[in-house]
Amino acid sequence: MTKSKAMSKAWTYTRRTMLLGSSFLGSAFFGGVTLPTPNRPQRKVAMVLKAVDSPFVVGCTQDGITSLRYRNDAYDTDYVLPGAVLGTAHARVRRAGSEWHTLRTGVDATKPMHSAALELAARDAGVLLTTRLAVDEAGLTWEIMLRNDGMASVEVGDLYFPMPMNTEFPAGQPASVAVLKHSFVSGHGSHIFWIRGNSTGPFLMLLPEADTSLEYWDVHKDSAEASGTWCAYILGGAAAGEAVAAGTRWRQPTHSLSLSPAEQRRYRLRFQWVANYEAARRAIADAGLVDVEVMPGMTVPNDLHVDIALASSIPVERIEAEFTGDTVVQRLPDRAGRRLWRVRFSRLGENRLTLHQPGARQTFLEFFATEPVETMMKKRATFIVKRQHRDPSKWYDGLFGEWNMETQVLLAPDNYDRIKGWRIYEVTCDDPGLSKPAYLATKNAEHPDVAEVAALDRYIDTFVWGGLQRTTQEAYAYGLYGIPDWKQNRESSDPGPKGRLHIWRPYDYPHIFAMYLAMHRIARDHPAIPTRQSARDYLVRAYGTALAMFTVPMRVVMWSAYRTGFYNECVIPELVSALTTAGLTREAATLEAHWARKVRAFVDPKADLFKSEYPFDSTAFESTQALARSALDDPVAMGVSKAAARAFSERQIAANLFCRG
Repeated sequence: MTKSKAMSKAWTYTRRTMLLGSSFLGSAFFGGVTLPTPNRPQRKVAMVLKAVDSPFVVGCTQDGITSLRYRNDAYDTDYVLPGAVLGTAHARVRRAGSEWHTLRTGVDATKPMHSAALELAARDAGVLLTTRLAVDEAGLTWEIMLRNDGMASVEVGDLYFPMPMNTEFPAGQPASVAVLKHSFVSGHGSHIFWIRGNSTGPFLMLLPEADTSLEYWDVHKDSAEASGTWCAYILGGAAAGEAVAAGTRWRQPTHSLSLSPAEQRRYRLRFQWVANYEAARRAIADAGLVDVEVMPGMTVPNDLHVDIALASSIPVERIEAEFTGDTVVQRLPDRAGRRLWRVRFSRLGENRLTLHQPGARQTFLEFFATEPVETMMKKRATFIVKRQHRDPSKWYDGLFGEWNMETQVLLAPDNYDRIKGWRIYEVTCDDPGLSKPAYLATKNAEHPDVAEVAALDRYIDTFVWGGLQRTTQEAYAYGLYGIPDWKQNRESSDPGPKGRLHIWRPYDYPHIFAMYLAMHRIARDHPAIPTRQSARDYLVRAYGTALAMFTVPMRVVMWSAYRTGFYNECVIPELVSALTTAGLTREAATLEAHWARKVRAFVDPKADLFKSEYPFDSTAFESTQALARSALDDPVAMGVSKAAARAFSERQIAANLFCRG
């Protein structure tokens, strides 16, 4: 975008823009230049695959599918990345004593183009690899065939297909233009589906058929077409073996294939449209795959059990634990057409369950068992406090440092260890630097520890107040310094936003006011725990910092905090309540007015629920949920109608599911 020299509009660059450094800021913001946008390749369509009454509109060239749309779609969504081709297959093969050789399907000169099907082939070293894509009245079928035309056996180490879908989310485009992939690569239960950014159906699904299964995936960067492209593997023995040898912990079984002379293998997958999530679940189960529902989740404390509900037209017969002596698997009565199990893990770390269906079909569920949540919270707090810098001779005294477990180095502004370039900000500020004290204070508001609270007070008194944060005796009170660290900014020769006024990044503020609010709760609710400030003093600082988030960046660089969600700002309603309870009613009303303005900005149907650090980002979702909650709980105070509040809440939930699945 272009920022006018008059700066008549609020600045809307994303967070990543800001992290590129002050030199970029100088040219991009103050120079009034247009930010470069990548030139996207043009989409080419030479022919359309046709079938009577098919919901698929498939454009292609002789190289593969270049366009994939839903017929009569209400939105302009093409599921294939512009300039890319879908439908190719790749195989790595070798004969005894030879190196791996890669085949990639392309133009098949023996099969002229026609509207019924697209056929691609690769022939080399006596091996034939073909793909055939055909549209019918209900779906798009993808068949892949391997045949050994040589005189000796051939080993197929990998068989995979790239999926160059339209998953890029550049700034400024409608949410419905791009799509997001959700994939479950897990043997015979594998499935993939894509949802567009506005969460509106239909969804595009790709399901293996018959005996076809998926066992591995990676992102390819070794060919022109597959550069940075997600690839799914029908056979992944060679690739997975190489990845494991390089240190990757791929845990599912993978295979290679031996083809005798004249032997061939066929695999089949099918694209189809489904209306919504429930239809996607039915499609998975109807195809003989396994629709899995898990409570509470795939990461589970070992003092809790896991309930698993499974649906399939080919019922799961049994569940096999990876560590049978450390896992209890209990069959429960069926309910609502689903087979139910209850599982308890006692072994910490990775735990795989194998779902067995008739015909040697297997699906794998990867769980991770942890210690109880309370134990992990306390251990994390202890770890953070042990990594605090405690040297009064250093300007960063009190900083909670980053710890490199590999080199056993406590990072500091005079020792960044392996961090290079502009990323050095991670040591003192931004989310990595500021989230630790926010967490530590919040933990202590519930489970206080004298030493941990003392460490927080040291951080506040020696690193934050008058250093990272401007005091009430300075202009732009409560302003927070950004990258690379507050010392460099305070001592800069530049008096403006690239130096001594580098206090315009609103993402930083919520971590600090969340910390102050938690310190207020510690002093208020746990009077036996010593603190350096009173409960009221911490509360006043929390208010000042929250107010500064809305006002200081706007004053310095016209950056509005009203249209972007931030980590930890979800505590603002709690802060407003605490101010009211403490008798600071004027301050409570002022902050609530700013929060209500933000609520109204997001309730607007045109609001971008994804923009935060990147044009597409889940960072904002905890914030948008809190905004939706405020709109639903008190629409009058927030200045919105009940109907608008409900509509926003539904959009927010849909957006969250779209991103996280």
